Amino acid sequence: MIHVNSFAKNKPAIGGNACPPLLFVLCPIPDEQELVDSMKRTLLATVAVLALASPLFAAETGKTVGQSPSSFYLAQDTATMKCQIVESQPATGSNMKVVGAAHTTKASAEAALKADKACAK
Repeated sequence: MIHVNSFAKNKPAIGGNACPPLLFVLCPIPDEQELVDSMKRTLLATVAVLALASPLFAAETGKTVGQSPSSFYLAQDTATMKCQIVESQPATGSNMKVVGAAHTTKASAEAALKADKACAK
């Protein structure tokens, strides 16, 4: 026979009630408020982790509006043989071809344009 005091020795399970060591006795399921509290804590922890990690997900585009281009190219028109300075590399198959290497500043591209003999003046 089990005494009532033997239940006090058992550690409480979820919900604060101990399951009695008797056969065919249903253990109480956690009450709804405990489940809600558990879900709230999990949701709060998830939101906190995402809030702290969100700067890592921000995309760097590398260019902003008004920022100067990073490369300047001398482009020669294959029909007229005239050269001009462009901010993006001409597409393959177009009537423009790149003359020389890319320049980091517009001033160096202008100096290269003046010094290049292949460009028609």
